[in-house]
Amino acid sequence: MAGAATSRDVEEVIQKLHSDRARTRDEGVKLLGTWLQGDRAVSFCRLLGRNTVRLKPGHLTGAATWPLLILALLNCVKEDISAKKRGATKSAAARMLRVAVQCAEDVRLSGHSLLLISVARQLFSHIWEVIKDGPGFQLEFSIILRQLLAVKEYRYQMKSRTYSSFVILYMKRIASGFDAKSSNQASSKDESFRCALTLHVLLENPPGDYPDIMREEILIQDFVFRSWLRTHDQTLKSLFITYAKVQLKLARAIPEVLQKLVDIIIKELDQNVNTGAGFLWCEAPRDEKAGFFRCFQEEWMDLSATVFYLAYKCTPKIPNREKRLKTEHIMDLIMDGLLKGTGSICFLIHKYGHTVEKSLMISWFKASCQALRSDINRALKEFSIVLMLNAKEEAQFCLTKGEMSIVEGCWQDVWNSLIQALPLFSTTTLLADSALSLLGGMIVRGDLSNSIFIRKNLLRSALELEFSLLNEQNVVIIPEVIFSLCAGFSSPAINSADASQL
Repeated sequence: MAGAATSRDVEEVIQKLHSDRARTRDEGVKLLGTWLQGDRAVSFCRLLGRNTVRLKPGHLTGAATWPLLILALLNCVKEDISAKKRGATKSAAARMLRVAVQCAEDVRLSGHSLLLISVARQLFSHIWEVIKDGPGFQLEFSIILRQLLAVKEYRYQMKSRTYSSFVILYMKRIASGFDAKSSNQASSKDESFRCALTLHVLLENPPGDYPDIMREEILIQDFVFRSWLRTHDQTLKSLFITYAKVQLKLARAIPEVLQKLVDIIIKELDQNVNTGAGFLWCEAPRDEKAGFFRCFQEEWMDLSATVFYLAYKCTPKIPNREKRLKTEHIMDLIMDGLLKGTGSICFLIHKYGHTVEKSLMISWFKASCQALRSDINRALKEFSIVLMLNAKEEAQFCLTKGEMSIVEGCWQDVWNSLIQALPLFSTTTLLADSALSLLGGMIVRGDLSNSIFIRKNLLRSALELEFSLLNEQNVVIIPEVIFSLCAGFSSPAINSADASQL
């Protein structure tokens, strides 16, 4: 290959980067830049990759390797900082270090993975030493930090104290950025959002378990709770959700954390931020932005469900009036969510339904059945998993005769409501799919000896629809329903057929 890199080319770059003269080091950075861009990058990176994988563990001998190139760039950054007395805000070497790390980690360029494993700990320590005293190099080094954290083998090389120091540093910078005095400055806000992105990656990628040294430093940071309701940026709120989950894992004083989270969740739900169940269970949006919005909403509903459940479980069952009122308050919130069809309650039943007292579950079920008259409540889908007949096998759900009568009566109401409303749903695909899905689940979990009777009634309803509600949608839906009910399954040919073939 014309212009292919040789070991001598790499050695020339590394020698210049290690020079005592600033001008020579700058030449080395520029020369490296010519090798790491365009067509020349492949041969240069592949050469470094081949030489690196040949290294024995614990040895950095041989000049033409990725670890030695990275160490040379670290030396350049240190010299730049030392020469400018930490007053530097830019460094060509820092930018080139970011590019080099990205190239080393790009398997398409280097041909191998984990090429920086031998210098990962030094990289983490160097990044900390550079950014701890000022934000000058934060833009470049935060990108490097996030890239290294994404690789399990690298982040496990980080010391627990270093990790804790990073978390605390970024939390303090976010807090100062959202301070009321500086909140009007656009640059300060941008800086805070960049810090939030890095903190998010840190919280999601600890080096093993969360170190004990972190607990006192990161618990109950009030600025998070203050900023949660003030911001409308969902990327930042996604960070807050991650932070809240970490709080619940680390906090020894769970009730204190829960009370703050419950207050936040109540206010967020009161702001009516698209938390209805219908949005959560619809088909995934096509565009990427909408897809992120859906992901955020599901994260939010999942956190809400966890907080509601923990608040219910962790409140002491003692004859204390204040504690009793708090428990009743949580129960009122859950009941209100059932009546409104709030998505967080669907998550609550899905995740914790089998651990809730059966009497409480039955009362929630009755409330959900009442809500069915105004809308299809998706929580019923989760109830169908927990409270259907096969749940009798669960020891904690051995229902008494009276309880079984209540549950069966509610399911009969659900069945009757859906059968009567199904013709109206046929023009709305989402509702029709939801109703049929729930009906199908009821048939599967019920007494199969009655399935023929059920299918006969459904078939009669479908035939009546063909004459009473014949429209553009039903031309396609009704024949497919008739076939499926008669055959007991849905044919691929029917699914793929168009209206004329039907």
